[in-house]
Amino acid sequence: MEGNLETRISRALENEFKPAALEVRNTTANHVAHRKPEDGKVLETHFYVRVKSSAFNGMVNRHRLVYKALEFAFEKGLHAIEMDCDSDVQE
Repeated sequence: MEGNLETRISRALENEFKPAALEVRNTTANHVAHRKPEDGKVLETHFYVRVKSSAFNGMVNRHRLVYKALEFAFEKGLHAIEMDCDSDVQE
């Protein structure tokens, strides 16, 4: 996968969950005091994601599925992710 981390996260969640709705927002700017880059690179360390997918129907471990789909992002420096994961059907 190429591109910035926000784009890569969006693609990974699209591919994994085929969501009815998806929002990925880089919130790193809200947390600039947490980590400072040693080499001057801009870090993408904090994100908010909202995923609505039938893959979550009846599931209580939705966040675990998202963490698994985004393992690559944590390896690239993702520090924290805020999630809102819902089924795309009324439960």
